[in-house]
Amino acid sequence: MRRRQFIILVGVWRNGSNGDRALMPWPGTEGGPPIYLGAWRSPKWITYAARQCDGWIASGLYSSWPDIETGIRLFREAGGKRAILANVPLDVIAKQLPNLESARGISLVCSPEEARQRLSRLERLGFDDVLVISPIDQPQQLEVLAGTLA
Repeated sequence: MRRRQFIILVGVWRNGSNGDRALMPWPGTEGGPPIYLGAWRSPKWITYAARQCDGWIASGLYSSWPDIETGIRLFREAGGKRAILANVPLDVIAKQLPNLESARGISLVCSPEEARQRLSRLERLGFDDVLVISPIDQPQQLEVLAGTLA
């Protein structure tokens, strides 16, 4: 979405107008939805997310630990409020997800204890949420992870 279109949408959601035209949002949608910007490594877009959006979404699959450490520092220094790390593969039972542990990205393809340590590291860095990718046929992965964190 181009910057001008983004500004128009935010204006409508938050102010009920688009310059010379008054628009009424549906009841219950006043203010519009929170807007989070996904930006992997670009300081320009991470800073934009901090200053113009409700938060920043980084990608676990496509970022390294140094990437997210630098990104979260930039985001917080620019006044960013909510940081989310998405696309984090999860396999704490059988470690059957192929090639993800050796991949460049951040993953929870490891023992439950190692997963707890990695999540603690993300929390210390300043991430508010982590969105995991769990094997579709193994909901027990989430139960094991939750038990590790309890």
